[in-house]
Parts: sequence; C-alpha cells; structure tokens
Amino acid sequence: MIWSSNTSGNVTARLRDTGNLVLINQNEKILWQSFDYPTDTLLPGMKLGNDYLRGIEWHLASWKSSQDPALGELTWGTDTRGYPENKLKQGAVVKFRGGPLKNRRIRGASQFDRNLTTEISVVITEREVSFSYNLENSSLLTRVTLNSSGKLESWMWVEDGTKWQLVLSLPVDVCDRYICSAYGICSLDRFQQSCSCLDEKRFVPKNQESWETGDWSGGCVRRTPLDCKNGSEGFIKYSNVKLSDTASTWFNMSMSLEECEVKCLQNCTCMAYANPDNSFEGMGCLLWFNDIRAFSEGNGGQDIFVRMASSELGNAKSSCGYC
Repeated sequence: MIWSSNTSGNVTARLRDTGNLVLINQNEKILWQSFDYPTDTLLPGMKLGNDYLRGIEWHLASWKSSQDPALGELTWGTDTRGYPENKLKQGAVVKFRGGPLKNRRIRGASQFDRNLTTEISVVITEREVSFSYNLENSSLLTRVTLNSSGKLESWMWVEDGTKWQLVLSLPVDVCDRYICSAYGICSLDRFQQSCSCLDEKRFVPKNQESWETGDWSGGCVRRTPLDCKNGSEGFIKYSNVKLSDTASTWFNMSMSLEECEVKCLQNCTCMAYANPDNSFEGMGCLLWFNDIRAFSEGNGGQDIFVRMASSELGNAKSSCGYC
C-alpha cells in the first residue's frame, strides 16, 4: 500500500485546467487537492505559506539531483516568524531572501510577451498566511520550479518553439545570495561583490582594517551612538533598498506610517521602521528591533526609516511624513 484515502461514498477525481487534481464529493466539496502538496513546481493559483486552520504548510522542495526525484534538501517557502517573507533554504541555512511579501502587479516581465502582467496576491490573517501569483492573460502557460542546484526558475511555454523557455532565474547574482552585515549595502563591480556602509556620512565600518581586506562580517556602526534617554532622536529615510530580514520583527497593517514612527520612537530597542506593503492604502507598520541588514536594489526597492541620533539628522526632518 503506497497511498489510500479514508473517504467513502460517491467521490470523483477531477483534473482541472489549472493543473490542480481534486477529489470532490457529490456536493462538489473538495476533499483533497494536489495544490495542497506542492513538490518542486509552483503553478498560477498555487500557494506558499501556512493554512493554520487545516494545519497545512505549502512550500516547494527540490529534487535530490537533476536525475533523482527523491526529496532534496532545498526548500522555497514562507517564513512566518515576524512579518512573512519567502526564503530559499538549504536545510536550515538561508541562501536567498525574496523580501517581505506584498501585493503587486508586475508588467512586461517577459522578453516573449511585453504585455505580460503578473499579479502577486498576499493574504495575512489569523487563519492563513499565503503568497500566490496569477497571470492577467490566463491563456499563457507558466510555472516556477526549484531545481537541485538551488535556482528558483520561472518558465513560459512558447507555442512557436513548442518548448519551455526560461524567463527568470534567482538568485541573479552574488549580491542576491550574500547580504552584507549590519547597515551594509552590497554592490557589484565587474561581477565582484563589495560592501559599503548604508550611509558613509553617518555609518563607519566596525573594523576598518578587516573591512579594507574584504572581510565585511563586522558590518557598520553609527558614527554617533544612540542615546534614547534624551528623547531627541529621529529617522533618516533610505530609498530603493531591499528590506532587512523580518524574522524577528513586529508588524501591524492597520497603522499609518506616522503612527509607526511614534511606535518605534517609544521603544529604545526599535532601530528602524517601514511600510512593508503600500497596497493597503498607505497603511502598514513594520518594526525592527535589531541592527538591520539591507542591500541596494535600485529602482523598485522600498523605503526604510533608520533611527539616528539628533546630531546626525542634519536637514532631514525626523517626521516620516515629510522625509
């Protein structure tokens, strides 16, 4: 016996056009569905995350090798500690972070169809935390796979070529894999990775000698230490960065950014805040309580507000609404 079901009565198996194999009863109620048990492939409409009511976790798992479909050690799923974000792991080691989950529409993501629009849907409730995607043009065939070499790949079926064509592969480069230490920015120069401080006017390497030899593990520290007791600290806005790991964060999606600033200022251990998903009509608060790690993402990155001593604020306004 390899597999069995404890269902009885009039049960029908049906393969839907989405690729979802479902078992349904005479009332069309789904008793079991293959989308709840993903392997190495994510199709439009499938979910990554957790269904807390049913006790189900959705994640991708790689093959053991390109020729062996046994379960490998690589996974791509949603880390729900703190604010949820997707992570590629090898065992327990994080190899790549997708960044905090957010609803969005991505246009022209394919060289084969400039009108391609991908809609990312995120659900964050007490019952469910999930990430899924769909195409505006449902006639296009796409899939996302996690291969045994640690690549998350997006594929599109090309009718003229009658084959699957690779559209996107992640991680893209070494900066995707490596996150510079505290308050560091990762950049590439002729495909060589280098780190710099988030703001070289306000941050300096913790160990200058090691930093100059390419050992960035110590990260950066503020030129002027924080002194929460005097109550005069504020925030500096940094744009177009990939937000720091959210595993140990606190969030409230019903708070405004102004309320978020006040909440962070009231806690001396709060180092930064941001709106993780501005699709909620500008509402949303995410707080970090340790040194942040961020790297430059260029256009398309997000804003983060970092706590600074009053003497470092300069001409920057401390109120986030006017930064």
